Formats: sequence, C-alpha cells, structure tokens
Amino acid sequence: MNALANTQATIDAFAGVAGGLAVGSTLANVNVAPIINAYSNGELRVSGNVMLGAASVANADADADAFAGGLAAASLVSSTATVDGTVHADMNSDVSLANDLSVTAQTTDLAKSNSRASSGGVLAGAGSLAFATASPEVRASANGTIDIAGDLTIDAGAATTTKATASGVVAAGITIGGVGASLSSATSTPRILALLSGPSITAGGDIKVSAHHDPKESTSITSRATASAGAGISLIGVTGALAAASQNSTVTATVDADKVESLGGDVVVDGRGIFNSDLDADGKSGGVLALGASSIFADLNNAVTAGVGDDSDVTAYRNIDVSSLAVNNVNANVSGGAGKSIGSVLKD
Repeated sequence: MNALANTQATIDAFAGVAGGLAVGSTLANVNVAPIINAYSNGELRVSGNVMLGAASVANADADADAFAGGLAAASLVSSTATVDGTVHADMNSDVSLANDLSVTAQTTDLAKSNSRASSGGVLAGAGSLAFATASPEVRASANGTIDIAGDLTIDAGAATTTKATASGVVAAGITIGGVGASLSSATSTPRILALLSGPSITAGGDIKVSAHHDPKESTSITSRATASAGAGISLIGVTGALAAASQNSTVTATVDADKVESLGGDVVVDGRGIFNSDLDADGKSGGVLALGASSIFADLNNAVTAGVGDDSDVTAYRNIDVSSLAVNNVNANVSGGAGKSIGSVLKD
C-alpha cells in the first residue's frame, strides 16, 4: 500500500523598460503543496509482509528579471518559491500473523528562487528580493495491537533544500547617483515525526522507530542564501547586500505504546538531523562618494528528539537503543568594496 507524488512548478518572469523616466518591476511567486496520505484503519491478518508508504518529490522554482534604462531609472524584482504540504503514512490497524511490517513516509523538496534587477541612467536604482522556503510535514505512525513474526519498522524522513539568490546592479556609465540593493532569504522548517503507539506491540525481530532530516545526495547544503549588489562608477554610489538563512526544524522519534516487546532482536529509537547553511553577501560600490554594505544572518534552531514514553513498558531480546543526533554547520562569506575618492565598507 503506497501513495506517491512528484510535483514540479516553475515560473519565469521578465520586464524591460527604457525612457526618460523608466521603472521596471517583476514578481514571480511559486507555491507547491502536495498532500499525500497513506493509511489503514481495518484489521489486517496476512501471512506475508505488510508495507505502508507515502512518498513525495516536490520542486518549486521561481525566476524573475527586470531591467530599466533612462534618464532616471529604477528596477525592482521579487521572487518567492515555497514548498510545504503533508506526507503521512498512518497504520491504525491491528496487525497479526504477518512476517515484517514497515510504515514509511519520505519527502524530497527543493525550493529555488532567483531575482536579478539591473538599471542604468543618470539617476539609477536596482532592488532585488529572493525568498525560498521549505516547510513540509512528514509523519509515519503505527497505532494498534501488533503481533508479527519478523521486523517492525517505522521511518519518517525529509531531505529539504532551499536556495535564494538576489542580485541588484546599477550599470557603470554616466551616473550621478546609483543605488543597488539585494536581499536573499532561505528558510527550512520541516516537521518530521515517527511514532509507535498502541496497547501492545510484539515483534519476533527488531523494532525500529526512526525520524531523520538529511541533505540531498547531490549536495550537502540544506539552505543557501546569496545576495550581491553593485553600483558602477558614479558621483554617489550606495549598495547593500543581505543574505539570511534560517533552519528551525523538528525531528522526533517516539515510542509511546503501553507494551513493546522484541522477542528476538533490538528495540531502536533514533532521531537524527543534518543541517548545513551557506551564506554569501557581496556589496560593491564605485563613486566619488561610495558606500558598500554587506551583512549575513544565520539562525539554526533545530530540535532533534528520540524518546520512550513514561508509561511504556519496553522489553528487548538483545539491546534497547535510544539516541538522537543533530549536526549544524554554517559557512559564511561577507565581502564589500567602495571607491573612488571617498569610500566606506561595512561588513557584519
């Protein structure tokens, strides 16, 4: 019994204007929210294996460009990519006579946002905003009376990646005043739960309850934010670049059944999460009076938990292993430059 979904959404937006007074603006917004449910509520008696699974692959890609050129020109771009939704596998049945029983829920999500704003003129400004968010809810659970001969596995997992890139550039030329600004924000907040409950759980082999958050196989980064701003040579040049990455995930593996017994193996309750953020902010400005400012913000506040309920009676033939592990890494790069005659660089 399996429920599967592959959801893809992409949007590309572009605006270009030119004139004495030119304003170019582009907005791109993509939201992907699959709802995947696999469940069993009846009584199951089978001599083979029982497998209940829910799986999702969701990608949201937003891309926006704008250009403005003229005596006075301004361009503003905003792109937002969001992936949320639910992936649930719930075994609410009483299960007997079976060999192995597995209940799994898994999602692989990518939210990617790109914004590029550029302008040129005697007075010119360019602003770029990019937001990428992944916030799926993943749950694998069993809640019933279970009596099987083999292994019992409850597994909930997510691999989420968010990438936000913003660029705001004022082209070099005959410019009296140029302002370039960019903001990128990558946010990951998955909620992952593996739960074993019910009045009585008996397995002849191992009992494993696992919840985990992992990077995708192709990359070790779970959130990446890149912001760049530039102003060409002018009388007055001002730039600002801010890159922010936030990861506030909950990963929980819990055994809360009244009675749990492994007749021939181990009881394992495992929660683990890997969270890697990469940030890059670069603001460069050129002018007689120039200011280039760059800043980064990283917030990793992830909760990884593995536990056994206070009223649960757990017995294992070999070992009982309850463990949780969280790995949080931040890689940050801040750069900025200002010049001609009077220059100032701010980094945070």
